[in-house]
Amino acid sequence: MTVTTKSFLVTRDLDLLARLAAERLVGVALTIPFADEAMARLMERGTEPAKRFEAIERLSQAGVPVEVLVAPIIQA
Repeated sequence: MTVTTKSFLVTRDLDLLARLAAERLVGVALTIPFADEAMARLMERGTEPAKRFEAIERLSQAGVPVEVLVAPIIQA
């Protein structure tokens, strides 16, 4: 099973996700359409790409398989 999210709040369940990942039952996919903070503020109010990258790092360090979804792609 894969949990798909765009929220850093997925790290609230890090302990549970790590236990499930140890049994190869779960992974997490985070959407990151913008790495640039200014563009993210313009297109997705209230989001912080840095927090999503932090979530990827924390999940990965806990042994949770992580995927990055680069979507949507918006032509500049």
